[in-house]
Amino acid sequence: MNTIATFEILDGGLGATIQNAGRFGWQRFGVPPSGAVDEHAFDWANQLLDNPPDAPCVEIMMGGFRARALSDCWIAIAGADLNATLNDNRLAVWRTAKLRADDVLEFFSCRTGLWCYLAVEGGFNAPEFFGSVSVYERGKLGSSLKRGDALSRKKISCNIPDCISGRFTAAVEVPDYSQPLTARVVLGPQEDWFAQSEMQKFFDSKYKVTSQIDRVGYRLEGAPIRAETHDIFSEGIAYGAIQVPENGQPIVMMKDRPTVGGYPKIGTLLPEDTARLAQCRTGQTVRFEKA
Repeated sequence: MNTIATFEILDGGLGATIQNAGRFGWQRFGVPPSGAVDEHAFDWANQLLDNPPDAPCVEIMMGGFRARALSDCWIAIAGADLNATLNDNRLAVWRTAKLRADDVLEFFSCRTGLWCYLAVEGGFNAPEFFGSVSVYERGKLGSSLKRGDALSRKKISCNIPDCISGRFTAAVEVPDYSQPLTARVVLGPQEDWFAQSEMQKFFDSKYKVTSQIDRVGYRLEGAPIRAETHDIFSEGIAYGAIQVPENGQPIVMMKDRPTVGGYPKIGTLLPEDTARLAQCRTGQTVRFEKA
């Protein structure tokens, strides 16, 4: 496939990686799906450029990412507001922008949210591991971007039309990441291991997002939920599963989660609410309701 040199990485920040929709069919071998932690923002970054839905993007966590354009290209940014600039000029989120060779793109620190997606026309080119370019560093499937790395994009058959200039995401599709989250829960598979009083406490309480959050899972803190027993055989873990360890503090499982685990699971968040939780910063509050 023909590719075009696109970016030289000047600083990878806190862990920028290439992600697409993820890899599937490998969990039985212990390989999680990985993929973008915020699918909504990932999808919009690609839609703004008329890219294929699975086109690889750069997923940037909390900022610190800098890159120099090696060629002219169109980009789109969606997700967290990481104070992005283009040649020191403020760059808006949830819209497209045109870069020229030698332009410098920077993402500083987050104003709202945690994860931002940088898409390029045609999608980034990256090596595949088990059918996906999504990086899973714990499993040594790819690595985060570092100073000196080079990124290329897939060459498309025609130039993006001028009408893409100024294209933006409709306001109704742009979440306010600063707002408290009410997340919808499908109960199970071990809901019957929790007394009715514990279930009521779970749905009546507010939980805070702790500092222990990453692509594997988000630990929450609040009213402890007690299961009748924690003796459970390891079993498969779904995206958004809410595990309850012995300390009673919920853990919501994310894209790089272990494929099996041994804590009782009170329920599973809907995928769109799991993605929204991923954008919650330490100290933000979360409530749960039945889906």
